[in-house]
Amino acid sequence: MTKPPLEKSVFIQVPCQRAFDAFFDGADLRHWWRTDREILALREDGLYALHWSSQDKEYALFGRIRELQAARQFQLASLFYFPPGEQNVGPMDVWIRFEPEDEGTRIQVLQTGFGEGPFWDRYYEDAQSGWENALQSLKNYLEER
Repeated sequence: MTKPPLEKSVFIQVPCQRAFDAFFDGADLRHWWRTDREILALREDGLYALHWSSQDKEYALFGRIRELQAARQFQLASLFYFPPGEQNVGPMDVWIRFEPEDEGTRIQVLQTGFGEGPFWDRYYEDAQSGWENALQSLKNYLEER
């Protein structure tokens, strides 16, 4: 059975532009998403590629930027994730939206493209906790600055 879209959101007390910028600034990404290398072409059909290491393991993801509207939204289309020692994951699509709310921003993440079978079942669960952790890390980082 095909998995439903994964949806996560977080409220952060910063303006939409600041929250949006944190997804495209290498220094910000190194703090909240713990990346060590980034290739970011902030334009329609630009490349979005991240690399990080943890406990002597290397991870990477890349996709194409679509539906780009500064401080409002972007899509990572044809997104692939490369976990160490496992099969590559993808293609998937991720939409990230930034909505003004009270004195801050509501960030909404929608991820689609999950396949079927035990591998995808495990990845779906990992992606849920991964987005929860990433968004909480982003919130902590931006609100402490």
